[in-house]
Amino acid sequence: MANDLEISDKGKSLVLGKFRLDRTSLRSIGKIDPEDWGKCGEFLSRAEGSVHWWIGDWIAMWRSEWYKGNNLRKEAYEEASEKTGMARKTIQQDLQVAREWEMDERSSILEWAHHLILLSIEPKTLRMEWVHRAEQGEDGKPWSVAKLKKEILNDKEVQLLKSNNEKGDGWIGKMDAIAFLQSFKAKSVDLLLTDPPYMTDVEDVAAFASGWVPIALSKIRPSGRAYIFTGAYPQEIHAYLEAIEKTDGLRLENILVWTYENTLGPSPEKTYKLNWQACFYLVGPDAPPLDCPIMVEQFTVQDIPAPDGRLGDRFHAWQKPSALAARFIRHSTRPKDLVIDPFAGTGTFILEAMKLGRSAQGSEIDEDMLTICEKRGLKVERPSNE
Repeated sequence: MANDLEISDKGKSLVLGKFRLDRTSLRSIGKIDPEDWGKCGEFLSRAEGSVHWWIGDWIAMWRSEWYKGNNLRKEAYEEASEKTGMARKTIQQDLQVAREWEMDERSSILEWAHHLILLSIEPKTLRMEWVHRAEQGEDGKPWSVAKLKKEILNDKEVQLLKSNNEKGDGWIGKMDAIAFLQSFKAKSVDLLLTDPPYMTDVEDVAAFASGWVPIALSKIRPSGRAYIFTGAYPQEIHAYLEAIEKTDGLRLENILVWTYENTLGPSPEKTYKLNWQACFYLVGPDAPPLDCPIMVEQFTVQDIPAPDGRLGDRFHAWQKPSALAARFIRHSTRPKDLVIDPFAGTGTFILEAMKLGRSAQGSEIDEDMLTICEKRGLKVERPSNE
């Protein structure tokens, strides 16, 4: 049936076997039998997910033919959005999924949404094992999308780390951030990547920032870097600017912006909705150039959706996207470099550093967070008296 799909009437309709589809109707072409009718129904039942494949391949074709494999400009996405009526972010996501899955790797048994979720699994050999498991399913039926997410949540990180032990080592210790930072020698760390509590969670954000930032930055090598996430509140940004100004060695190069459109808080009455967070980016005097060959990753505004529990793992309201963490780690370090996070939370930064072959160490005092870290396959070290 799928092989009989063709465009007709100058793009105004599609012919699907013995059926013609347009925007408002489906009509038969000539005489049909029960088998034709049944095959059409089976195809239509999967059409919603197929549209995402089609859009992704359509954009990839455009990119290959007219952009010669280079990244699409913003206006190209806008034109595609205008032609399809789909949001630009949806089109970008469809392109990503289509590019990551070769056509002969796509399962005809599973839905497009299964493939979207499975993108989080590396390496690809392990990903294809999960495809097979999802296809086999239970009682002769493939796993639903919800079942797949549950199975990955329970098993993915452990399997990844077991299959990639040679890539990187790491752990998270149950200890105070200051004590953790003080355990390192001066100028011994390659990268500080951290997401400390925001001003809504601390009593005095200025005192909090000035208490840990100078200590942390004193541990960074002259060739190292630091990324410090904060909220978008003016008072919080001011507090961190003051704390950074009191330190020597690293230079504040940018205040990066992580923006997202898929998570919004309550509607304020006199202000605008905050859909971004700040990230202070500091560079040592001997740091090499950023390892950032991809143009869209070179902008100070990093536009990546927030973790979404409907599509993958989301353990905390302010959890950072794994893709954003991996991006900054790739840009600023090399394999075996030491990455630290004194406010590890659910362990995303530590986990991504390990996947990329870095040595990663973090600290966290919240036992609930540490339990999540263990569930994700991370090693947690607790005091001997616990």
